[in-house]
Amino acid sequence: MMVLLILLALPSLVLGVPPQTNANGLEIAFPSFESGKVNTALEFPFHVYRINDGLVMTSSVNCTLHVYDAMGDHLLIAFDSTPSHVYDYEFNINNTVFNSVGWYSFNVYCECSSCSLTNTDLGGHIKHVFEITSSGYSKELNPFILLIGVIFILFFLVIAFKINEEHIILKLLSLGLAVVSFVATANLALEVVIQNQASTGVIVTLTSFYKIALLTEYLILAYVVLYYFHTFLIWFIERVNPK
Repeated sequence: MMVLLILLALPSLVLGVPPQTNANGLEIAFPSFESGKVNTALEFPFHVYRINDGLVMTSSVNCTLHVYDAMGDHLLIAFDSTPSHVYDYEFNINNTVFNSVGWYSFNVYCECSSCSLTNTDLGGHIKHVFEITSSGYSKELNPFILLIGVIFILFFLVIAFKINEEHIILKLLSLGLAVVSFVATANLALEVVIQNQASTGVIVTLTSFYKIALLTEYLILAYVVLYYFHTFLIWFIERVNPK
C-alpha cells in the first residue's frame, strides 16, 4: 500500500505543481523611492490598474494607507478615493510623521466594488520599505572621506615628483593615480555639498573643479598613449633602418 502511494505521488514530485496566480484584482503602481528627509512632508502618488486587462481605474476605488516605523508602531492611517491628477491617487503625509531618522514602511490596500467585469469586488495591495535620513539621501556621505581622498592625491603626487626619469613608467602611473584620486574626491565633494544643501555658488564651483579634474585625466591619458606610440615608432624605425 505504501509503495502504491509513493508511485501515485511521484509524477507530481517530478513535474511539480505550477503556482496559482489570480488573474483578477487590482495592481497598484507608484514611483519607486528609497529615502525621504526627516521632518519633511512626503507626497505619495500611485495609479490603480485592473490586472486582467491593464485598464486604469479612476472611479469607485477606495484606498487605505498604513505607515509604520522600524519598531512596527502604527504612525498613520489615511484614506483616498478620488484621483488628484487625472490618474493619480495621492496620499500627502505631513511633516510630523517622519520626525526621526530610521527605517519606515507603508502598506496600501485598494478595493473597488464596480471595477470587475463579473460584478465582483476587486482588491489589491502593496508594501514598501524606505529610509528617512537627515539629508533625504539613502546613502549619506561622511565628509571625513574627503580627507582620505586628499591624502591619496598628495601621496601619489609626491611619488610622481620624487621618481626620476629613469623610471618613467612608474612616474606616469603615480601621476595617473593622483589624477584619478582627484576626480573621485571632486565627485565625492560634489555629492557631499548637494546632500548638505550647500549654496548654488558652492555647487557650481565644485562642479567646475570636477569637470577640470575629468579633463586633466583625459589629457594625461592622451599623453600616455602618445608617449608609448612615439616610443614604439622609434623602436620600429631602429628595427627597420638599423645604423
